[in-house]
Amino acid sequence: MPSSEFPYAAPPVDSLRRRPPRPAQPWSGVRQATTFSPSYSQPRSPVGSAWRNSSEDCLTLNVWTPASGGGERLPVMVLIPGGGFFGGGSAESLWECAALAARGVVVVSLNYRLGVFGFFAHPMLSQESPKRPTGNYGLMDQIAALQWVRDNVSTCGGDAANVTIFGESAGGSSVLYLMVAPAARGLFARAISQSGASIYAPLTHRTESRYGRPSAEQTSAALGGDIRVLRALPAAELLQRAATRWDVMYSESGNEYWPVVDGTALPDEPATLFDAGRFYRVPLIVGTNTDEATLFATFLEPLPLAKSPPDWKKYLARQSLGAESLVQSTYAVATAEEIVPAGIRWVNDWYFHGSARAVARAVS
Repeated sequence: MPSSEFPYAAPPVDSLRRRPPRPAQPWSGVRQATTFSPSYSQPRSPVGSAWRNSSEDCLTLNVWTPASGGGERLPVMVLIPGGGFFGGGSAESLWECAALAARGVVVVSLNYRLGVFGFFAHPMLSQESPKRPTGNYGLMDQIAALQWVRDNVSTCGGDAANVTIFGESAGGSSVLYLMVAPAARGLFARAISQSGASIYAPLTHRTESRYGRPSAEQTSAALGGDIRVLRALPAAELLQRAATRWDVMYSESGNEYWPVVDGTALPDEPATLFDAGRFYRVPLIVGTNTDEATLFATFLEPLPLAKSPPDWKKYLARQSLGAESLVQSTYAVATAEEIVPAGIRWVNDWYFHGSARAVARAVS
């Protein structure tokens, strides 16, 4: 039951940077696909090891199958790795799927474009492709991988009509984004979202400034006005220019390079789409890991930005416009030592538990 690595799209390098995924080049003969490919280019991380072996050439997926080659049609599970949309990858040891496949399932895991490579909107990109989606290349990659599964998983003993997508953290968020992404409809039959974060938090919009935030195009244009120059920059320099905060849960601005409302790949904010019933009606398991936010307190500094009870109270007010007094009383602290535990509870409730409950209510 080996893990195998297959390209599901062409390498998004050079002129294919910041473009929707293109078909992979076919090969002849037997492809030796028994090792993991690099994870997608990403910044150095205090958690995980994917950043140690990362590259822009990694639109690949891995397959574990217990099939013996006798024409089986086994259930398929497609794993979308987490990592905040700017880190991680399918080669990390926590995404090892051999034990799961041994239970009689074909398991597929995938890499997709991350951070400034995967979620990047720019005015010149919109001019280049006015009729194509821009900004959500990482989500488009996930959809391309699911299309590969639809077209090829039968050769691995899988049933293309019985595909479950699942993931944790950014992977769990991706599952829910795919449920409201028109292009993903029909590519899976079931969904499992584990600790999907911020599904009901406002997303950045591609061209509009909302909630006091710049648009995604304004943020990206600040890196450089000419997309041709940005395409030519080495990956390391682009990562340095677009340095992403690892303390995203507590930062004032949030992560600037994750899914955006572009009007096509994501037609509107997921909260709006779920509440309006505009989602793909498939069986869904949705939930959270207990105390998910302790990760950020364990590895990330400084936590949180507020260093005193008055600062914490002001911070909560800025994050909860319209419900300031309720949120402040729920996560009240008397000393500076109480801020981090209160912050963990707040992150758990708002980013994880709140999202899961809201999605469950909408879907039910």
